[in-house]
Amino acid sequence: MGSKFQKKSNYSPFMGKEGKTIKMAVEIIKEHVTITPCGTFTSDDIITATLGMALNRKSADSFCKIPDLKIPSSTTYRTCADTIEYDDILLNNQLIFAAFSDQILHKCRYYSFAIDETNDPYYGEIVDENIDFIIGGKQKKSTNYFYSYISLYVVVRNKRVTLAVFPVRKTENKITTIKQFIGIIKEKGYNIRVLLLDRGFYSAEIFQYLQNEGIPHIMPVKASGKKLKELLSNKQIRDFSYTLNENEQNAQEIRIMRYSSRRTNKEGKIETKNLGFVYFGIDWSLLRIQCEYKSRFAIEASYRMRNIVRPKTSTRNPVIRYFFAVVSFLLKNIWVVALMENFRKKQRGPTIISKDWFRFEAFVERIWNKIRKMVSIQHYVNFDEEIT
Repeated sequence: MGSKFQKKSNYSPFMGKEGKTIKMAVEIIKEHVTITPCGTFTSDDIITATLGMALNRKSADSFCKIPDLKIPSSTTYRTCADTIEYDDILLNNQLIFAAFSDQILHKCRYYSFAIDETNDPYYGEIVDENIDFIIGGKQKKSTNYFYSYISLYVVVRNKRVTLAVFPVRKTENKITTIKQFIGIIKEKGYNIRVLLLDRGFYSAEIFQYLQNEGIPHIMPVKASGKKLKELLSNKQIRDFSYTLNENEQNAQEIRIMRYSSRRTNKEGKIETKNLGFVYFGIDWSLLRIQCEYKSRFAIEASYRMRNIVRPKTSTRNPVIRYFFAVVSFLLKNIWVVALMENFRKKQRGPTIISKDWFRFEAFVERIWNKIRKMVSIQHYVNFDEEIT
């Protein structure tokens, strides 16, 4: 990593701001997540160590062995991390993200929001401590079990900013999380231009809630059932209504816009798939719906970046894993805000930001180099002092 990832490496508006950025991140986490100090190490030291673990993609065992750094041992780190309360993160994670996202978002404006789910592989045992948090699924990275997190994003000029992250639990319905997300959006004073969801949220209960609340939304169709498949394959119709759970008490009518997708498979043959979008509250053409939903796919790139700065761990403790997830999403947010504030093209008209001016890898190295200097034995910085 390093300056080779940054096209304009000789000059960067972000230079000299690394220390203040780190201090702000540490202070905002400390304000909303209580961590009990251990011995001579304060909660600031534990949070800084967590950021270092994330930026280096290391576990506590490997990171705490780095020489010449004033950091806690892995045992001390775990002792302090075990004092983190689940409710603190659950109730305050949106406040942690808001410390940076509020710098580029404005009340009363309309934004496109996206709700998506990401999985962190789990290879350990399922015990009483984590049984409610372990979600089964298709095999990925040699496991069928995952810690899953549902995140709320807002799309700003093709940049994804995280507003909240909640863990998936077996005892909770996904509609509960969606209601929490909608509550956060309204509390912040934002307006929903459109809400983008993936097929994992395809259910009559969720559609009913969104329609009753008058929330414009787009979601790909989950083609199940003979009747729906026939409608999707009917080339004579483009737009039609369909009733989910037609013969049941919770029947729900939805509107679908169908289309056909042609792709070449591995054997070189052309395959045609009949697909569609569920939509509500918008009067858009198919092309506009496709383009709008396509912006959601870039969330996958955001998840890849988030995985670059996700601390490694084998702990069964779902609270620590949730804390690590919040830290990784926060670092991604900080980078987006740094782009928006420091790397705008100076020109008339709409704001244009090129991520090639300050790649995420360059950001990660810059922040880590500053932290390393701050916690080195020779240059140890007290967080109560001003960081320059």
